[in-house]
Amino acid sequence: MKIEQAALTFASLFICLNMAWAQNEKPNFTGTWKLDKEKSEMGTREGYGRFRGGMFDSLVIEHNEPTLIIKRKMNLPTAEERTVESKYTTDGKSNSNEGFRGMTSKSKTHWEEHKLITESTMETEMGIMETKEVRSLSSDGKTMTVEVTTKGGRREGTRKLVFNKQEAGNGDTIAVVTQWREDQIVTEGIMDFGSKLTETYILAPGGFQIIVTLRVEDKRLKEPINIRHVYDLHGQN
Repeated sequence: MKIEQAALTFASLFICLNMAWAQNEKPNFTGTWKLDKEKSEMGTREGYGRFRGGMFDSLVIEHNEPTLIIKRKMNLPTAEERTVESKYTTDGKSNSNEGFRGMTSKSKTHWEEHKLITESTMETEMGIMETKEVRSLSSDGKTMTVEVTTKGGRREGTRKLVFNKQEAGNGDTIAVVTQWREDQIVTEGIMDFGSKLTETYILAPGGFQIIVTLRVEDKRLKEPINIRHVYDLHGQN
């Protein structure tokens, strides 16, 4: 059997495993996200008019339950860019993060079915500002919606922010590296939500068989999965 056919096990097993996991697991928001200004609803602020759109052009999220790290990139009026990193836990515990203007935001984050809810408070010059963010993911994992409700302060109002996931290269979310390691061909695939798959090809003594070993590593597994296939050279017994 050709090596190209053997390589199908790499993609096939990955798809099957993650389809099964996806049915029971909470969404994973890991990735680089760009604001879709056309689909977003920036809303209005009482007494101040519309929210200024495009303040957050992009987000980079690292999500490894129960840890959620969000890096927000802000475009300042001076044409400068500033990124602020916020760390949360999704287990309902209290978290504290510094905002863009040095003010401290205190929050708690929890799951409600497949939606992630963050409720926070911040002391501002105009009093205490309360914010509720409801974060959800589309079924294909490519669109993240954040519904924001704010009370108090200058930003009182509602917004619906829609972010598109930025894919790598040709649109695949999998990063694959193939290289020689001594007498073996090794293909490593790393998914943006943490799964790692390693496929090793080696020619058996005599040159009439190819041995393919697949290793799957994921935090959702108790231990790595190892699968070994042996393929005969076509035309050989």
